[in-house]
Amino acid sequence: RGVVAVKMVALACRGRPGGSLGAKVGAKMGQPVISRTRSPGQSVAGRAGVRASASLRTAFRKLLVGGKEREGEEVAANENEVKAIAPEPMAEEHAAGVPKRRVGIVGANGQLGSRIAGEMSSAGWDVTALTRSSKDRVEALEGVRVVEGFDTTDVDDEGVLRMASELRGLDCIVIVPSSSRSDYERDGFTPFSNELEGVRNVLRGLDEAGLKATNSSRRGPTRKLVDFGFSSCSHNPAGGAKVAFRPLDDTLMGGLSSSSAFYAGDCLCWTGEVKFEGGGFCGIRSEDLAERTRAMKDAETYDGIELRVQGDGQTYKIGVRTEDLRERPGCSFQASFVAPEGVDFATVRIPFEDFVFVDQTRCVPDPPPLLASKIISLGFVLSRYSYNRSTNTNCRPGKFLFRASGAITLYRERRAQVVLVSSAACERNQMISSEEERMADIPIVQLNPKSVLNAKYAGECAVRNSGYQYVVVRPVGLKDREGEGEVFVTEVSQGDTLAGTISRDEVARAVAEAAAVPHRVTFEVASRESPNKRVDPAAVLRRQLRSLQPDHRRPALGIPPFPKPDCN
Repeated sequence: RGVVAVKMVALACRGRPGGSLGAKVGAKMGQPVISRTRSPGQSVAGRAGVRASASLRTAFRKLLVGGKEREGEEVAANENEVKAIAPEPMAEEHAAGVPKRRVGIVGANGQLGSRIAGEMSSAGWDVTALTRSSKDRVEALEGVRVVEGFDTTDVDDEGVLRMASELRGLDCIVIVPSSSRSDYERDGFTPFSNELEGVRNVLRGLDEAGLKATNSSRRGPTRKLVDFGFSSCSHNPAGGAKVAFRPLDDTLMGGLSSSSAFYAGDCLCWTGEVKFEGGGFCGIRSEDLAERTRAMKDAETYDGIELRVQGDGQTYKIGVRTEDLRERPGCSFQASFVAPEGVDFATVRIPFEDFVFVDQTRCVPDPPPLLASKIISLGFVLSRYSYNRSTNTNCRPGKFLFRASGAITLYRERRAQVVLVSSAACERNQMISSEEERMADIPIVQLNPKSVLNAKYAGECAVRNSGYQYVVVRPVGLKDREGEGEVFVTEVSQGDTLAGTISRDEVARAVAEAAAVPHRVTFEVASRESPNKRVDPAAVLRRQLRSLQPDHRRPALGIPPFPKPDCN
């Protein structure tokens, strides 16, 4: 219970468990230190007991605000709260006039693959169903293009070129390895030929199709929200002078701190002096940006705010106000970051889900949506306090200088290029070292028919090592449900410790949502009955997916490294 509480405090105060406050709390439950880096998870490296969790964000109501969670109600699944963290990417992009992303689904005519095809088509994807032989399940789906003869298990070089012709032009490929009893009657067909060689052949096809791997960079498109370098440009449609920033120092409440902001070339410069006597903070806020943000039709497709900053090593906050807050002058969305001291400017990326909704410095529950198209002002704060009146120990009294170069920019992370549907228990099976261990594990590990778990895990490793942006989804035991009245919600985890059951429809929803996750991540997914019949399962799923940590941060989260695969 204590560990769960620490995770929730870490999330609510810093937006994700990798933040430095979460690391400090997890380490010794002392006074928090906000020391923002752009590598969430880095600050918890080496701190024992800090593990990944997807059941987060309940802390706003229960731990930080001091309110009592209403009995039988899953407050964290509040749909408005989730939308403030992560707008539905595909629906928003399509509505904004952005071209649909194109996805190919390998194994689309299987029981699971056909459901994934239907779910992704409904979510706004342009879907191509790639089937080996039959197409009866998928051909009835509206708006889905069907390609037959797409056999991934028996492919020579010429076959790879044919495969590439069907994959060319896709933004994402979903691989759903499937097999039937008749498949195993074919010469040479084994779990390894299906789960490993089949996956490798698809990856070869992607290479030939020109879908470039992103091993060297995960940067996606950006768009300037406020441009410091021009007095009139397409990003500042209102024209005229550069965006003005006015001081909001503690003198408003009787304090002694003071500051001013000015431009030097394409840099916004903010300087002043913080005095702890009184309020102990300095701040600036921009003029009204409503005209600028309303003109950005695709604003909701971006994932966060990017800055190039230079400072004095102290922890600052960026504040965002939206249309919904015009009548609430003390409220804003805030996130902390460190402005490094030195000659060069440093790039700071702050995901929208890292922003905390506050009244002054007090975290409050049930925030309105943080939508980029509704931003009316931006600002910066240097304060002796972090959140909920806890001390910002990385703020010191005296003079300060902060500079932001070029622009305040919206950024979009690259989305998954390869989504592999694997299976829970394949990693834990790989770590079995004796027959006694195997017989003490769950039934699928005990049986492991035809070494299928070994084959699935080897296929995962091929995807993780491919250089493509990827997501690996590991559903637990598949069990389709009958009847109505029951409400099931997902449970997402990392480290392959999850067991239970999940329906194929729920897996299909998880795959469709996971294709928009901006991480290289492997996770398990199950479902459970919810006591709250009013809960929105889609909102719960979206919230949990946004809590996942990239695979490369597993050691920092207390999750063992991936074991080596069997590639025979």
